[in-house]
Amino acid sequence: MKTQILNNNIFSYISLRQEYSNTKLVEAVRSRCISQRLPQAIQENELIFGNIDKIFAAQWLDELHVICGTKCNKLLVQNVISKQLWEIPTLKGSGTTPFPEKNCGIHSISINPSSTRLATGAQNPNGVAFYKLPGIEPIAVGEFHTDWLFTSSWIADDVIATGSRDKCLAFWVLKDNDQMDNAESSISFIKPAKTIERNKTLDKVRAMTYNPFYENLTTITSNGFVHIWDVNNFTQIVCHSLPFSKENVCIAHEKTNLLYAVGSLSHVSLLETRSARAVGSLCSTDQGAGVRSVSFNDTIVTIGTGYGSILFYDIRVNKMLENVDGVPFFHRAGRGWLRRDSVFREFFWETECYPNAVYAHSYQPTTMKLLTVGGPLALGLYGNYAAYWD
Repeated sequence: MKTQILNNNIFSYISLRQEYSNTKLVEAVRSRCISQRLPQAIQENELIFGNIDKIFAAQWLDELHVICGTKCNKLLVQNVISKQLWEIPTLKGSGTTPFPEKNCGIHSISINPSSTRLATGAQNPNGVAFYKLPGIEPIAVGEFHTDWLFTSSWIADDVIATGSRDKCLAFWVLKDNDQMDNAESSISFIKPAKTIERNKTLDKVRAMTYNPFYENLTTITSNGFVHIWDVNNFTQIVCHSLPFSKENVCIAHEKTNLLYAVGSLSHVSLLETRSARAVGSLCSTDQGAGVRSVSFNDTIVTIGTGYGSILFYDIRVNKMLENVDGVPFFHRAGRGWLRRDSVFREFFWETECYPNAVYAHSYQPTTMKLLTVGGPLALGLYGNYAAYWD
């Protein structure tokens, strides 16, 4: 009954937002038409990244190049047309912060609004590495977190927030002179301008997004809570439990209708951005596989699952996009590359093919190509998957 109430609420919420929207009608109709027809028109083009393990984070650098971060802590750039591949050196820290026993790899890649700065994981997975774009020249390493860096979000061109397994938030100010004339390292080591730590309601931070409309930072934590923070005074505005408590690991922000989409074990929750209260929800077709990535393309929510499905949900009509037969439409991630090592031979040899989780995806804004990346969901399997759809 609760889910049905939530699903009914989305109709009135979207109608109210669009009734008072100042967006020009022609542009709105054009954008909506593209977003609704695009999923069924695109085709997969697999990318080859070699013998690396699980791509956890990825972004488009421009119309031709993508940048990816892996579980084996590699930062890679590939031209999607020529397939030329470059490895970008991860940045070494000052040595004053402890290195964790296990390296989780790179879970976060963020590009600032003007596309002049890149933030990602450092050689120490607790740190944040900053590069200058478009050349990807090293600038600085941010050192504060004491556990794995999971997420980041730019608040302005020179201000970024990060969240970690250490249950802390950090806010970094990246100045133009944050590159020292140091012949040995050629980079600077910086500390955050502000931190939020030892907050009794804050657990391991899994995902975050910045909402410029309200100037708020919204974070998702591993204990199933959503928090909203005022970035002007770093105070907590909202803290309450999410509709579905298990494995909330991704969040996306839809700006026109002021919605958040949060992915959990088997559902995507739609939240109103001011209060983070649920106004709708949808159930993934891959039950129990986890919603691993989520994004908005106009009114279409794109969903990547742990079993390799790429789903498309229209918030205006509160249903999945369907094919001509009325069956929910989806794409399936390709085979990728899998290492058949001793673990595979001992525990997984009976099954020929394992689905690749779609750990991250993103649309290229001008060409509308869709980038999907990931790898095998099973912990013991070593492999990767990457493709672009056009």
